[in-house]
Amino acid sequence: MLYSRVIASEWYRKAAEQGHADAQYALGEAYKYGHGVEEDREQAAHWYQKAADQGHEEAQASLPVAPRLPKREPEAGEYEYMWGHLYEDGIGAVEQDFEQAAHWFRRAAELGMADAQYRLGYAYSHGVGVGQDIGQAVHWFRKAADQGQEEAQYYLGWSLAYGVAEEKDPEQAAYWWKKEAELGDADAQYALGLAYHLGEGVEQDFEQAVHWWKKAAEQGRAKAQYHLGEAYLSGEGVERDIGQGDHWLMQAAEQGDAWAQKEVKYREMLTKGFREMGKKLEQDAAQAAQAAHMHRQAANLGDADAQYALGLALPCTQKKDWTMGVLRFM
Repeated sequence: MLYSRVIASEWYRKAAEQGHADAQYALGEAYKYGHGVEEDREQAAHWYQKAADQGHEEAQASLPVAPRLPKREPEAGEYEYMWGHLYEDGIGAVEQDFEQAAHWFRRAAELGMADAQYRLGYAYSHGVGVGQDIGQAVHWFRKAADQGQEEAQYYLGWSLAYGVAEEKDPEQAAYWWKKEAELGDADAQYALGLAYHLGEGVEQDFEQAVHWWKKAAEQGRAKAQYHLGEAYLSGEGVERDIGQGDHWLMQAAEQGDAWAQKEVKYREMLTKGFREMGKKLEQDAAQAAQAAHMHRQAANLGDADAQYALGLALPCTQKKDWTMGVLRFM
């Protein structure tokens, strides 16, 4: 490291701390490239932002390589969280690097930032930038959920429902889903509806299941649409309504839900079968009417066989409808 650059960076710092925009930009450059100081992108971003806030154009142009800090005092971990997102998405001059993203999310998470705790839990659950570790995933989801982080509450609910990394706890799962569902999250609403339907973690209540499925279905959650359609068809938890049942099944099928697609196809085949059967019955009835008419004429003329056939046909119906009686023997 050149001694002259070390001295220069010290003078830049003195001026920068007094609010000199050019000095703030120069100090940012020094930290970015390690000129006279140890390379430090956090410090680079800090001084770029200071200069940029005063309208320094070059500093503003340099900001894509670092997160834009809020003008307010950032909360603990916010700065580290921004870096995590930059590396996760590969924004500006920052190349996408999931390991670096996880590193920065961890730093923010350890400072107590709920969103970072959720992102770190997600990284562990999917093995993105870190080795997959479900225990660590649940650990960080819980920390974020305790602070009200909505996505973490949903994931923690599933991990507790299925005993991922620890014993099943359906009551706790339903607890977290309900908190999230009441905030309007469709995934949690669907999951809570399923819990009520199965009676897992809550007392079984088909009406409550339909209530939450309907909320999720109206937000486009395909699985909720499928279950809501089935509920309407069966009348379980809601008044039976074939039209509504078909409507929600079709909505789910159009989104690619395999079970809904199978059900829609089956119902179409069933409807087609009934229509064809109805047509055949109409044709058979017409033929029976003609046969009954001919038998009646023959019987009236004294034909014994015709009189016998009509005698057999008449008791087949409570009404004196020889047509349907004849149809039975055709």
